[in-house]
Amino acid sequence: MKKLLKKLCSRRGFTLIETLAAIAVMAVFIVAAGAGVSAAVGSYQNMTKSAEASVLLGSSVAAVGDEIRSSLAVDPDAKTYTSAVYGAGAQLLSDDGRLYVQSADGSRFELLAAQTYTSGLQVSLDMTYGVPCAAAFEISDRSGVVLLRQTVDLRSYNE
Repeated sequence: MKKLLKKLCSRRGFTLIETLAAIAVMAVFIVAAGAGVSAAVGSYQNMTKSAEASVLLGSSVAAVGDEIRSSLAVDPDAKTYTSAVYGAGAQLLSDDGRLYVQSADGSRFELLAAQTYTSGLQVSLDMTYGVPCAAAFEISDRSGVVLLRQTVDLRSYNE
């Protein structure tokens, strides 16, 4: 105990070797912690993107489904439908990663609010008009990587 107190009260500092060893040990811990934080951030970003893609897919299916279900008629030959809101000759389409209803006069109306398209996610829609209508959705990121796909069959309540 006396030796320990004597050494602690001593004016002598640490040797160069002891200091370098302490720095090396701290560097190893810092690198390990940095790698762990980096992996955690990457995992969080992937989970967030996946969750946002699921929300966008669900919102897209619901919006297109509501539009077709409430339609007054579907014309498979003209590849159009008669919308309760936008009138005869309407088409559902996707352009620049967003969903639109295009009326017979060429006017376009967004089906989803801009806030729905988060993290640069995009939706594409391939519609087949008939009884039933088939809607094929793809959700992708900015780089074009497809995150989710879903195809649904839809019928108008009026058919």
